[in-house]
This record gives sequence, structure tokens and C-alpha cells, in this order.
Amino acid sequence: MDFLAGLLESVRVRLAAAEGLEDVRILPAYPGGRRPQPVGKPLLLAGIGAVTLEAGALGDYLGSGQAGERFGRRVRVELVLDLLLPPAAEGAEALALAEAVCDRLLLAADGLLDELRWEEMGQQGTTGALGLRLRGTLGAYLTREEASGGIEDIIIRRKG
Repeated sequence: MDFLAGLLESVRVRLAAAEGLEDVRILPAYPGGRRPQPVGKPLLLAGIGAVTLEAGALGDYLGSGQAGERFGRRVRVELVLDLLLPPAAEGAEALALAEAVCDRLLLAADGLLDELRWEEMGQQGTTGALGLRLRGTLGAYLTREEASGGIEDIIIRRKG
């Protein structure tokens, strides 16, 4: 899906240019990428956790605009961001990097995410790296427009 690939690239570009994340390598999450072993410098692995398509109250109909009728679905995308630091790193360093991610993707004027949740921080079993997972949610509309006359009247009938 081009939308998801473009979304991940947009996240990567925004984070690469973010203040406070200059020394962090930003990579695609597995299966699109591989974790460097051992973790020698801070890493941020960005991936998609889940995608949900939701219909509106009128099914796929979203309304009319200047170009015609608009149809589509609301899509909710869960991003999974794994922040990994070398085993000797302190928790405060991980928190500072997570705050920089939050500032860039959620709080900035052009932030992408509707919400961002932090999970428990801990040592990774196989690498010993200090890890913190962040999960963010983005809501958007996947739409298409059809040139035609507008809907003039909507009648709602109750059953029974």
C-alpha cells in the first residue's frame, strides 16, 4: 500500500530532522529492516502495528464538495516505534529521546499523530539494550471523488 509506505517515510524524514534526535539511527522495523547487533548507538525502529478501516454513518459516502461526491473510508493506523539504547545507557537518556519523538510527531504544528502512548521501559532479553516502545495512532481518510450531481435529500426510516 503506497499510503503506508509514504507514511513510514514521512515519519522517518520528520524524525531524522528533529531537534534532539540527531544522533539516533532511524530504521524500518522488522520485517522491513534488521536491528544492528549489538546496539552501539541509539536506534529508533519505526513500523506499522495495525491498520483499521472504518465506515462512516452513511457507509462509504463522505459528502459532496466542489469536485463532486466524496466516497471513502476512515483509516486508523497504529505506528510502533521501538527506541533502543546501548546496554550502558541511563533511563533518563531514553526518556529525553522519547520526549523529542513526542514533540516532533504529536505536539509540533505539523505533527502526524492523534495520540502517542509510552509502554514500560526495560532491558531487551537478547541484546541487553535498553528499550522503550511507543505506540502512536493516526487517523486519516482514504477518499475518492466522483463527479455527479449532489445528494439533495436523505431520508432515515425507522424499522418497526
